Amino acid sequence: MSERIDQLERREEWSGYLFPSRQSTTGHITGGTVQARFKRLAEQVNVRVYGEEPTSKMGRRFWYTMYNQAMNDLLKNLDVIAAERGSSDPSVVLKNYLSEYERREYRREFMRKRLVEVFAWTDRI
Repeated sequence: MSERIDQLERREEWSGYLFPSRQSTTGHITGGTVQARFKRLAEQVNVRVYGEEPTSKMGRRFWYTMYNQAMNDLLKNLDVIAAERGSSDPSVVLKNYLSEYERREYRREFMRKRLVEVFAWTDRI
């Protein structure tokens, strides 16, 4: 995922959408297209979630859950720095003492760790 975002960020015309489309007037593919691709992928790899065919909504829910956990990991890491600076709130360090670039890099680092844990089994497929 991080490679995909890095690739998109290098494009001058990137709109910020994860699934951009030059053909679409909105600049991104539709939810229906995402759902169709998600369904096709789930069928190809024969994945079920609690016996049901997974939906793109489940994918989004998973993504936000992982992102939230990664952000909590990041804040726990910054908690030590905040305490050394006399603050009990690590989000102060995140918001006020790190550049946007540093925040993005740290978020990516912690998200990568989470995703590696989840997808570690895929190298055995």
